[in-house]
Amino acid sequence: MEQTEIQQPQNSEINNEIPPIKQPIITKKKLLLITIVVFVLATVLVVLMGFGGGKTVVDDISGWKTYADEVNGLTFKYPQSWSMENIATLRSDKGELLRIYTQVGSPPGLGFPCEQLLNEDQIILGSIRATKSTTTWRVDDICGHDSNPNGSISTKVAFSNKNIWYLISFSYSKSDSNNALTTLDKILSTFKFVEIPLKTVASPTPTVVVHGAEARDIGYVLPAGWVADLEGSNDQSNDLFIYPTEGGGFIAINVYDYDPSVSEQEYYCEVQVDYCIDGVTTFERTTIGNLDGYQAISVDNSGGGAEYFGSRFDKFYTISTYSPYDPVAEYNINSNTVFDSLRF
Repeated sequence: MEQTEIQQPQNSEINNEIPPIKQPIITKKKLLLITIVVFVLATVLVVLMGFGGGKTVVDDISGWKTYADEVNGLTFKYPQSWSMENIATLRSDKGELLRIYTQVGSPPGLGFPCEQLLNEDQIILGSIRATKSTTTWRVDDICGHDSNPNGSISTKVAFSNKNIWYLISFSYSKSDSNNALTTLDKILSTFKFVEIPLKTVASPTPTVVVHGAEARDIGYVLPAGWVADLEGSNDQSNDLFIYPTEGGGFIAINVYDYDPSVSEQEYYCEVQVDYCIDGVTTFERTTIGNLDGYQAISVDNSGGGAEYFGSRFDKFYTISTYSPYDPVAEYNINSNTVFDSLRF
């Protein structure tokens, strides 16, 4: 049987039949153009997302209340569910406290001896630079334990505007710190400073010197279930106690004769030797009823509440407080009613 030889095609012929494949050439110019296009698209996407987020914040605060301090030229928004306890204190429905301190000429006290600094940043409020710091309670043999079972934390914002110093202090629980700080940032974003109108002061007319009130003459409002007593049984007592008949807690007011040539802080340390500790006790400006005074902050208050003081003409007042652990909310509401009503 005759075999037929099968000839294999030459490789050169096959290669000649397949057209060469042209590789795409990406020049540096094209690469740069692609990079620019991708960057522009990414920037547009981020801006659009930012606009959407900004609208959400506006929607969140559209129903908020307005805080206005016409004396010091400050306004801002705060949540609808919050309440104003007085011109210097706002309370959230969760028990968080926002306090506003102001002082002319020099900054109010920024720290408490038992506060431990966690972080500090520089921020901008409108066109004003401010210092924002966050602290927690320092637990040791001197400061003791944190009275807040959930852990307490505080964020302070300090700044000045036209010779007026401001300290915004916000206290909240560690367990809800993220939500609390988000709310605080929204509040800070609404800060506005308005012009303080000039007031025309008339020439003083000679009048009879008005003296500060004795303890028996101090005016106040008693909430339901509260009573007021002068220490002892005689009308010459200079100690006034205001307290609830059930649940504990009190407000104690002591009255002293005062020489206005002595500074209020110096005089306070003379009459409250045990509480005023040199180099430890700090003072923050505040208002108690119609009394423009100070809050004294010290580590040695034997577990008591806040301590306040101030003077009116020839009288000097110390206001000591004690808040029961339970029921805190009811006691705080009623005690704030008393504080706001005090007339010295």
